[in-house]
Amino acid sequence: TSLGNREILKKISPDCAIADGVVDLDGIVDLKGKWRYGIEENASVKDAAKICKEFSPTDHVSAADAPVYILHGNADSIVSIGDSRKYARKCARAGVKAEIDELEGIEHAFILFDYAYDNAFVLETLKKLTNKILKFFRL
Repeated sequence: TSLGNREILKKISPDCAIADGVVDLDGIVDLKGKWRYGIEENASVKDAAKICKEFSPTDHVSAADAPVYILHGNADSIVSIGDSRKYARKCARAGVKAEIDELEGIEHAFILFDYAYDNAFVLETLKKLTNKILKFFRL
């Protein structure tokens, strides 16, 4: 999601191009919670809190952001679907085209072959996702 967030990209490089659109598959959009551990390992706790807030997409939504389509399992115990819901709401309030589809009873990493779900389910999900993306981005 950061690739579609104008404010975050400007912090990385003023010349950084923003994505035309973002497809977020149960992605991390808030670094301030349980995901800050990776930053804390490489920075002081005080700096880690600042860095996490500075680079959390949820905290930097603006009308200049790319449209975002989110697909997230509502049984995800790794990345909270609540974070994705919050991000989608903030995008919508800022005037950014955003849509979240929730997969009923589905856990994290639902889109990987030979991993958590049967490959037939993964393939069917990819087909449905492709159709949703084409409609969402009007391709």
